[in-house]
Amino acid sequence: LGEAAQAEAGWLRGLGDPAIARALQGIHHAPHDDWDVARLASAAAMSRSRFCLRFKALVGNTPIGYLTAHRMTLAAEQLEAGSLTVAQAAAQAGYESDKVFARAFRRWSGLTPAAYLKRERARRQALGGFGEPAAPVADPPSGGGGQPSPAPQMSRPRMSSAPARSPSSRQ
Repeated sequence: LGEAAQAEAGWLRGLGDPAIARALQGIHHAPHDDWDVARLASAAAMSRSRFCLRFKALVGNTPIGYLTAHRMTLAAEQLEAGSLTVAQAAAQAGYESDKVFARAFRRWSGLTPAAYLKRERARRQALGGFGEPAAPVADPPSGGGGQPSPAPQMSRPRMSSAPARSPSSRQ
């Protein structure tokens, strides 16, 4: 399997485990939160060591590595869409400093945010407009009759071969 397919397979395997699924749902629901292993393990109702072992075995990445890759993916999508500055993307991803974010982004993508955007724009131009970032999708209206809207869908992770690091050194 290719890297992206392996990442998706790991994410799906994680969702198949109720405890790991609770941690993944927390990450996807609030990626900007101040997550650490203790808080994720608590969401999974597991000890930190047992949680880390099971998460890595199922998902194929450490919990903090997965969180960082997910944050960077979301930030890259927002930057590509032109809807956020680097400082805004950093804050939205849970980083207090755009400089720390830029270093983490470089570890994740191999490029600074500016160089990444330049490469993506050139790639899209070479494809003749194909590969444009997707426009944000509005929430669907409720089903009517007072029925609540369906639960939000979790976005699929896009993983990079670059090692991932958390915004803080806590693990």
